[in-house]
Parts: sequence; C-alpha cells; structure tokens
Amino acid sequence: MASLKAVAKKAGVTPKAVRGWLDREDLAGDCWDFSSGGYKIPPDIEEQIIQYYQEKQQNKGGEVSPQSTPGDFLVEEVGYLREQLAVKDEQIASLTLLLTDTHQLLGEAQRRLDMLEARNSSPKGYIGAEIGSQQATGAQQSPPVKAKRRLVRDFVTRLVGRE
Repeated sequence: MASLKAVAKKAGVTPKAVRGWLDREDLAGDCWDFSSGGYKIPPDIEEQIIQYYQEKQQNKGGEVSPQSTPGDFLVEEVGYLREQLAVKDEQIASLTLLLTDTHQLLGEAQRRLDMLEARNSSPKGYIGAEIGSQQATGAQQSPPVKAKRRLVRDFVTRLVGRE
C-alpha cells in the first residue's frame, strides 16, 4: 500500500489531484486508513490512478515519465502559455495597425464628405450650379449623391484591400 504523496509523485500530479480522483471515483473512503490518519492506496487503485493521468497527459500531447514531478508539468504549461501569449500579442499588434488604418480612412472619408457638402451648399459652387441644371433637366442622381457613393465605394475597396 502506497501513500497519497507517493502515488501522486509516480503519476506526475499533485496529491490534491489524486484526492480529487479518489473522490470522483468514490474510492476515498476505501483508501482512508483510520489508524494512521492518512491515505493508503492499494496497488490496483494505484495503477488505475497512474494510468488515468498518463492517458490524460497523452491526450494533451505531452509525454509522461515515471520520474516526472508536478513541477515539470508546471514548467511545460508555463512555456505553452507563454507561446500562446506571444501569438496573442502579435494578433493584437496587427489588429491595432488595422484599427489605426481604418480610423485614418474614416477620417479622410469624413473630410471628403464635408468638402462635398460645403461645395454643395455654396450657391456659386460648381456642384451647386450643376445640381440646378440637372434638376431642370430631370436627372435622377445629383453629383453629391454620386460622389458620396463613389467615396464610400473607394473607402470600402481600400479597407478590404488592406486585410
């Protein structure tokens, strides 16, 4: 009969993990030794615990050796999490650049729309005169509408082209 710490060390996990496994499998009461006040795990249950954690680790893609300790798994996990953090940092940087470009494009589009509206409101402006002549001839779209559509189309084309 092995102690809880010995089984945990063989399985490469913490004693708390082994206690959790025993609770989940309803074996904690069977393994509790009242005379010593601790866990005494029979060899058959010990093999089940070790096999469970080895399979769990292999499903995660890692290798388990009998000499591994909980600290080894923590070091591997920290390395994996740092790699993931580096990937996320790169994604954030690229999205920040895209956001900056989008913001600049939106600012430029707004300035162009403001210029078009300013020229349209001017009674002596070229577009204003053209609107009057088109309204007299019954044209369907005024140049500001066409210009706005062209501006929006150009903006969307530039935005999509940056992806």
